[in-house]
Amino acid sequence: MNQRLQQIGAASLLLAATTFIVLPLVSYFERPVYLWEVSLPAFTQGGLEALALLALFAIAATLRLRKGAHLALLGGGIFIYLRLHAVELPFLFALAWLEGILATGAIFSARHERSNAGTLFSIRFALGICVWICGALLLSLLHLASALGLLVYSGLLFAAAIIILRKKPFTLTALKYMTHRDRWVGVCSAYILVSVLVLFVRSSNVIDFDSIWYGLRSEWVLAPYGSIFDRLNLIGQVYHYPKLFELLTLPANALIDFGFVYALNICVYFAFGIAAFALMRVAGMRSRHALLVMALAVCMPVMSTMAMTAKPDLLGSYFLLVGSLFFAIAIKRAEPVWYLGVFSTVLLGLSTKLSAIPFGGLLSMAALIALGWQLRGGRSAPWLGNIVGTRAYRVSIRYLRADFSGVLLAHLSYDWLPHSWRQADHQNV
Repeated sequence: MNQRLQQIGAASLLLAATTFIVLPLVSYFERPVYLWEVSLPAFTQGGLEALALLALFAIAATLRLRKGAHLALLGGGIFIYLRLHAVELPFLFALAWLEGILATGAIFSARHERSNAGTLFSIRFALGICVWICGALLLSLLHLASALGLLVYSGLLFAAAIIILRKKPFTLTALKYMTHRDRWVGVCSAYILVSVLVLFVRSSNVIDFDSIWYGLRSEWVLAPYGSIFDRLNLIGQVYHYPKLFELLTLPANALIDFGFVYALNICVYFAFGIAAFALMRVAGMRSRHALLVMALAVCMPVMSTMAMTAKPDLLGSYFLLVGSLFFAIAIKRAEPVWYLGVFSTVLLGLSTKLSAIPFGGLLSMAALIALGWQLRGGRSAPWLGNIVGTRAYRVSIRYLRADFSGVLLAHLSYDWLPHSWRQADHQNV
């Protein structure tokens, strides 16, 4: 009887999710303006390219090719797709930046940390950003934090970190998932990779007002004289918001194309998905199921469209998600040291955007309650432990698979025309 009720609950969840996915699609296409948008080459040509690439990678994942042949097929497909849209340089820049940040974080993190691969990535990514920010602030005090100066500083720091670390690059480790013997893992990994590549392609011809206002010209409105501490006498509200994201992307402003700035935000988008993967692993999911959650996380239009902007929303969300990850680990292991990570990531989130205040406040309050419980001698708060360690996902994982296959095309259509929706809304006011 209990199992029957669980199945009914999972089916109800699937029905509700499907309804909420279909209803927005109906509203998007019921007006003639959206039918006109779909008829544009940006949708049809871009859609065929992305679907062809996804089909190529998915077929390669299911055919069990030799590892060398599989990697050659992946590399060739990625290069041709990026070269077709002239975005291979921002892509390589993003890979170098990601490897440098991870290497920097790995040097300053615990060498023998007993965590899953997703948690290690999240720790090193967040810690690498912290170390880089500390150096950038020091350069600002010396009035050396111009866009070009920070670009040189980043190159030297990352090169030194990679040489000192002497470990296999993360990129090669990630490719193992693409060539995994489990076909489901290979197909999910192929979808995540194609989603990232589509964002790089779209970033070559997408621009928005908010990004132009600040994020894409940080060299002139954040540190025009080589320091973020200079008084610029700017009176607009946007000039007085937290500026961690703008400082982080300031080196990319020294390069010749906006795509390099977007590339760093796409890296954050990818890191957000890995943090979701890590959180599910801590909750007890198997890797193949947690990878499905990661694919669903990158499916969300609010994530993919925000990745193609120079705005701090995505980075703030990432820090809060990592804080939730550290909170789950602290509850599961009953190790109070993880609460330091919770409070640190909340502060980092508050340094990106003020809208993080209510969410960071709730996370901090929950962490303080759980920390007090543990310091009083309790191994973990029972009600929180039940949430973190729940296994209800096993009942609904089969429905998640079906739901995931149904939203793939919807997500791709969202990615191809993210900016046109806003234009169409303005036309119908």
